Amino acid sequence: MDGLFAKVATGATVITPTSRLASYLVARFNAHMLNTGQEVWRSPEIFQLSVWLHSLWQSRGEDWPELTQTVYLGDQRERLLWEKVIGEELRSRDSGIELLWDLSATARMAQKSWGLLNDWDLTLQDFPDYLNQDSAAFSSWATHYDTVLHQKNWIDQAGLSLAVIRNMARFPEVVVFAGFELINPRQKMLTEVMEELGVDLQIWMPETGGDRSLRQIRCRDSTDEIRRAAAWACERLQLSPLDPVGIVVPDLAKNRSVVEAAMEDTFSPGAIAPGAGEYCPPYELSLGVPLIEVPLVETAIDLLSLSREGEFDLISRLLRSPYLHQNDSHRESSLDCELTLRRQRLHLFSLTQLRETALSVGAHGWVSGVETLEQMLQGMGQELPAPDWVEHWVEVLNLFGWPGPRTLLDSEYQAVEKFRQLLGAFASTGDIGGVESRNHCLNRLKRAARDLVFHQQTPSAPIQVVGLLESSGMIFSHLWVVGLESEAWPFAPHPDPFLPLSLQSQHQMPGIDSSSSLELATRMTERISASAEEVVFSWPGQRGETPLMPSPLIAELEQAELTPPPSLAWCDSQRESSPKVKIRKQDPGKPFTGRSAPGGTALFRELAQCPFYAYARRRLGLEEFVDPGFGLDSRDRGILVHSVLEKVWTTVEGSEALQSLSQEQRDRLLGGAVSAALDELEQQRPGVLGERFRELERDRLELLIGRWLELELARPAFEVDSIESDASASLRLGAGTAVFDIRLRPDRVDRLASGGRMVIDYKTGYRAGRGKWFGVPPEEPQLPLYQHLLGDVDAIAFGLIRADGVRLEGVGRRDGIAEGVVKAGTIRNNQKQAKDWVSQVRQWERALFKLAAGFLLGGAEAEPRTPQECEGCQARALCRIDE
Repeated sequence: MDGLFAKVATGATVITPTSRLASYLVARFNAHMLNTGQEVWRSPEIFQLSVWLHSLWQSRGEDWPELTQTVYLGDQRERLLWEKVIGEELRSRDSGIELLWDLSATARMAQKSWGLLNDWDLTLQDFPDYLNQDSAAFSSWATHYDTVLHQKNWIDQAGLSLAVIRNMARFPEVVVFAGFELINPRQKMLTEVMEELGVDLQIWMPETGGDRSLRQIRCRDSTDEIRRAAAWACERLQLSPLDPVGIVVPDLAKNRSVVEAAMEDTFSPGAIAPGAGEYCPPYELSLGVPLIEVPLVETAIDLLSLSREGEFDLISRLLRSPYLHQNDSHRESSLDCELTLRRQRLHLFSLTQLRETALSVGAHGWVSGVETLEQMLQGMGQELPAPDWVEHWVEVLNLFGWPGPRTLLDSEYQAVEKFRQLLGAFASTGDIGGVESRNHCLNRLKRAARDLVFHQQTPSAPIQVVGLLESSGMIFSHLWVVGLESEAWPFAPHPDPFLPLSLQSQHQMPGIDSSSSLELATRMTERISASAEEVVFSWPGQRGETPLMPSPLIAELEQAELTPPPSLAWCDSQRESSPKVKIRKQDPGKPFTGRSAPGGTALFRELAQCPFYAYARRRLGLEEFVDPGFGLDSRDRGILVHSVLEKVWTTVEGSEALQSLSQEQRDRLLGGAVSAALDELEQQRPGVLGERFRELERDRLELLIGRWLELELARPAFEVDSIESDASASLRLGAGTAVFDIRLRPDRVDRLASGGRMVIDYKTGYRAGRGKWFGVPPEEPQLPLYQHLLGDVDAIAFGLIRADGVRLEGVGRRDGIAEGVVKAGTIRNNQKQAKDWVSQVRQWERALFKLAAGFLLGGAEAEPRTPQECEGCQARALCRIDE
């Protein structure tokens, strides 16, 4: 590489196939100049080929008289032109067919195919006479696209190289093509023209001198492979901090999250700890992330998406974002506003609802911002050109103080600049896009932000993690290449979907068949083998249950033994310097000294689920987040069933009154109760039911509860004693003292003909059953608790009202109370079986007293009944049971 840098130092221009290699060579050249004692030097002329061609175009002046009025499109406008052309072609065939196509994805593929066709110096006239449907469609689109280019006097990226070839009269004296794995025909034409003009043209590929160590390693699986590569790189860095180390991941885009996790765990385990600040790791991933996935840009896109009506998820993200001025200055009120909206459980909110809610909780920054936004939207037209929409978006971002008042981190500052550049490029598409609706234009912006890769510019790191193609032209002291199993390397053929296969085969385009894939993979393997003094090729031994084999291109190499990842002083020192967290597994809380049980009977269900959860919920004030969704959820449907039955039994009050009604009268009673319940729901949650949805829900309720009333008609005589009635009772331990008052609200209490009572709890879910009462403690202790507190109870039962059937499922003092209510002492369960109702009641009392005593003493043990209790538990971050 010293020879290449000597040429650069004397003014040679270096051209690379990728921007990554250009940045790498610039960093290595600057380091080389420092190491040789230089203090001042010219900026190196090292460019990616497309960037270099564009710079020649911009500096053409009057040298290209035929192209003085020609306008270069740029990627944004070029992509939009393809979308327009394809959309017009589709509409000309069928007025509605474009709605079934993903125009953006199709345009992206067509743009790539057009570039490939031009790279091989081919035209549409080179297509064979017979074309399949895809190639015929592309030929039609491309003809239309090329016509528009000539009519508008535009030039695209594919035509830029040809314009340079035909018009450029002067090139730099020395040009080096560095790191090109393959020179395509258009590039070959360019090199021939430069040589004809007297340019000293050179081709450079890296190669290390001296002996090289090549070996292969079989790892357990792909995750183990990445982790071992990270530990190996860490070891090489510790042993020789100045030696460049590389890790090559063939499909880095697909495996980015796994690679990032392995590298962070190895090099910066404390980087995610609170207060850790921005960390500059000793490694760099060559692959960036889509700009839209950068949190700061995501907030900007969300803000621009806020319209007269917005989804709750979008509004929730905005209220919690740290990148808006309103949230920074009124953090607590913004969070209060989010919680208040969440409790309403609506999927959509209008700006008026958001403003009123913000006003009610004192989020005044949001009140003024939303009010101004409403006024701005009222004054906007329905359709505008892209520059006008961009101007409006900038006003909205400024209105809400994006990206916030605090000093940005370096990575955040770069993301802001990248997004502003995107808006500038997007505004330039107005002459192609014409007037557009707000949603259409915003969707284009989102796609552009998704396609644009953001790569944070950082100081050159000693460890480079790169993709297979990006590694071309790079030199390392130590290199590890992962993923070289036989099914992945050589890679499978991947011909272009739009170009005719016969044309691709005739001109030997890359990836057209297995032989070309093997040829290219062999050449790349040889190149990688020559790019470092030590090269490790690894492959996963299995994928799931499927055993794998090494690629035939590395199968003959020496196989190294698989050893445990080394324990490294450098890594250990990083972990030692990370913030420490001391965790107490059994940390008791403060004893409960109140009079009333917080949460009523629900407290006992939570105690049975997990003591810590109950403590967090009832003592620490943990409020569970409810995620609003479309329509009704299971909770809503359960509430509707309860509401309808409450209205029915408030009217008939017992079995005799129910039996006295005719079928027509029962149907009328039920229909009125269902309508009233649905009306109440719509008053509480406006818009949750549409007209058709309400009809469906009414039919469902009438059918389901009609079946339940048929079951009630067959029961022995009873009177309804209470329905959803609030009451309070004192829980007493053993002989005596009142412990605390518990609020009660049983769904229903029936007075039986025998004089005793039966407590019924309606259940519409599929998890309820009498088996929930016989664990230690009972999984569903609510009905046993009602039995203890109410007294004079001869039976408890779940009223199961579900689509698969309706029934009572309970246990009582004797047989014959109701169908589905069995006599105590006859039920087999995993606990000690009670002999009769009295002994069963005592078992429940002991379990309930134990739960109450633990709560009173401040019990907060993270001891869930089963591991399944932890799934979806919102106190999990507090108890840290996983640690």
